[in-house]
Amino acid sequence: MAIANINTETGIRYGVISAYNAHWLLEEIYDYGENLTYQQYEEEKIKEISSILEDKDIEALKAFIQENCFTYDMNVETEAKNIIEEELGANSVYDRLGLNELFECDECEYGYEDPDGNQFLLGYLGGSPLIWCIKTNTIVYVKSLCSPCVPNAGDLDSGLTDEHNGYACYGVPTQYLENEE
Repeated sequence: MAIANINTETGIRYGVISAYNAHWLLEEIYDYGENLTYQQYEEEKIKEISSILEDKDIEALKAFIQENCFTYDMNVETEAKNIIEEELGANSVYDRLGLNELFECDECEYGYEDPDGNQFLLGYLGGSPLIWCIKTNTIVYVKSLCSPCVPNAGDLDSGLTDEHNGYACYGVPTQYLENEE
């Protein structure tokens, strides 16, 4: 049974730090990470389209287009009929309808694995960006654990200590802290 915020492979706690305290790592995650929120959005829309196409349900497709697309320059009836007649796959329909252009997210979750194998997750809690160190080449001892909102995780913002006075968790590798001001 998995325990929250503990790496199931290693048994070491995730370390959590405010993204404001790890600017360089935050930039790396934004630049090179995967937008997990967008991936989930895309998967849901493609699944929905697949179901509609499987049933060849023009009415459902028209409703989908009206709910999910900019339709100001589109004849929805004609577009739905053309999609069904052309027997397009769900991915093609997703692209054709421009659903990626409609995606908006102020607090997207990102996953990132750097070239050294360090794994991070960027998420939000109460509107604040937090970075979870899921597995890194740096194990540190922190003074306290996070609040009940992130149970069992090591609070990297609480300060570091030694193994006799703290909690072991994954920390931010030094290459991401060297550039902090």
